[in-house]
Amino acid sequence: MYSLNLHLIVFIIIALVSTISIAKDNRSTVPNLQNPSIAQIKQNSTTGLMVRKNSDNWDDFVRVGTIATKSQICEVFSHPFFKGPLKNHELLDTMNGHFRWDGIEASTLWINKKFKDANAKKSRGLSINKNTLTIADRNFSDCLKQIKIKNLKLFNFIKYSFLHYLKDDYCLEQRFKIKKKVDDNGNITEERIPLKKKSCIHFNYNSGDYSYWNSTTFVLMLVWKEAHPVLSKIFENGNEVMNVRLIKRNKLIEQKRLAEEKNKGELQKQKKLDNTKNNFGLLTNPATKR
Repeated sequence: MYSLNLHLIVFIIIALVSTISIAKDNRSTVPNLQNPSIAQIKQNSTTGLMVRKNSDNWDDFVRVGTIATKSQICEVFSHPFFKGPLKNHELLDTMNGHFRWDGIEASTLWINKKFKDANAKKSRGLSINKNTLTIADRNFSDCLKQIKIKNLKLFNFIKYSFLHYLKDDYCLEQRFKIKKKVDDNGNITEERIPLKKKSCIHFNYNSGDYSYWNSTTFVLMLVWKEAHPVLSKIFENGNEVMNVRLIKRNKLIEQKRLAEEKNKGELQKQKKLDNTKNNFGLLTNPATKR
């Protein structure tokens, strides 16, 4: 009896050891989907702003920052620069349709710095990978669509003053082509086939050149989350220039108004004086009455 119990205990121990060993092997072969590092890598691959690396490998890209979300992009346009009457922006200098003011060159200086830090390719022609372009365009398009609905004047200002390539609004909506079919009984049905979405980002409009302020520079800074503080400073500088010129313009307008009022008063005085002289002449010269 003692021998039977001993054999039974040994069997149970062997079975338990085998079960533990199998479970351990299974854990080693199945990937841990909850691994934080894996999740982080996946997140970086979808939100990272990737540009061509400074190497001979054409398909080698490096992360220089983060793609801004729709809300982060729209937040840029809440700056006071965009709050006042849009006609005030006519006081700012432009070159070839692009704004120019002291401090606006901070954009290209910052981009060059970040590219150098990341060992990204710094040459004429902005090279961004397809995943970055897709996500950045989606976020940017959604923001533009929201602005167009809420504030059409602001949308048109952005369109004509910053996005010179945006000749129409087709990039904001999904477009379709209609394919007609007919069955054997003559019934016609229509099928809406989605067309490839037109991008609201067009880096090639300026040949990818971001060496000075233009549409390419602006859009790149706009979809680049880390660039937003620099953009804020740039618009702050522009706002200061505009306000100084606005004060000067209003002062000139006021001076002109006062001068016109003075001239008008002097004319009225002269007219009154002339009338008085004429009336006095009639009184002192009776012959004039006849």
